[in-house]
Amino acid sequence: MVIAIGLAAQTQLWTGVFGEFTQSAMETQKRVGTTVLRVTPYAVGDRVRDFESELPSVALSLGVRQTGDRVEIVGDCAALREIGLPCSKTAARISAAGGDVRLREILSRTGVPQGVKGYARRGALSHIGASKGGSLTLLIVGKDRKQLSVPEIQGIAGRSLAMKASVRPLGDLSDTGNLVTATKWVRLMSLVGVGVIGLVAGISAMAEFLRFGRELAPLSVLTGSRRIFRSVAMWSLLMPAVLAAVFGVLVSWWLATPLTSTSVATPSSMAPITIGALVCALGLALWGAHAAVRAAGMWTPSSD
Repeated sequence: MVIAIGLAAQTQLWTGVFGEFTQSAMETQKRVGTTVLRVTPYAVGDRVRDFESELPSVALSLGVRQTGDRVEIVGDCAALREIGLPCSKTAARISAAGGDVRLREILSRTGVPQGVKGYARRGALSHIGASKGGSLTLLIVGKDRKQLSVPEIQGIAGRSLAMKASVRPLGDLSDTGNLVTATKWVRLMSLVGVGVIGLVAGISAMAEFLRFGRELAPLSVLTGSRRIFRSVAMWSLLMPAVLAAVFGVLVSWWLATPLTSTSVATPSSMAPITIGALVCALGLALWGAHAAVRAAGMWTPSSD
């Protein structure tokens, strides 16, 4: 039962982590839609200039460089002011708190809320690709919060940047379907595994209990009461199962501690598993007591 509870808890937590990724993408998509597009991979200076020259008038471009614990957003004044950033030639510190919702989503996708430092400055996107290392991302922002056409920008990127260029919304949902399917399969297989473990443990405990239950049959005849079977079932089946359930929940909670940053494990979150284990323990004890009573009813004295 301890193993079964551990498997159930780990499955719940890990599928919760997968679900958070999907939920985060869905919430981003709901808040910004296609007003912010991500273009990858970043290209050399000439190609970036050609790409910018072909963009429609409602599309503004920004470059995002991430190096270690620093994120820098670069663009012209129109693009920076569109998402509420200052237009300064030197790097100015920015925050993910408050401001334009598109800026908050951009910064959250680059790790700024988790302690990464964010900066913004005025500059040419064709030059930042030639500067010192780091990951580069090209963003397209809709002027006045206009929704941009992904196929249109994709066609421009394919002509100007590279044939393999990819244009996706900031909250990309293209791969979430596979993730949801994988999560459902993990839950199904874990449910089967936990069921097999529980069934094996229950049958093993029942077989052992019934073997001793037949030996208690003469005692029930002498005392004229079969309450002894219920008492023995409570102590030999219910109490060990309850202790195993409590121990299993505590161990599972301890093992889940490293995952609390993404999927919070609290006593309340472990309540369904605990209640389920206790209900199974009670059912096992009642089943054992009933089976032992039936076995005692068929007992007859023998010559030995």
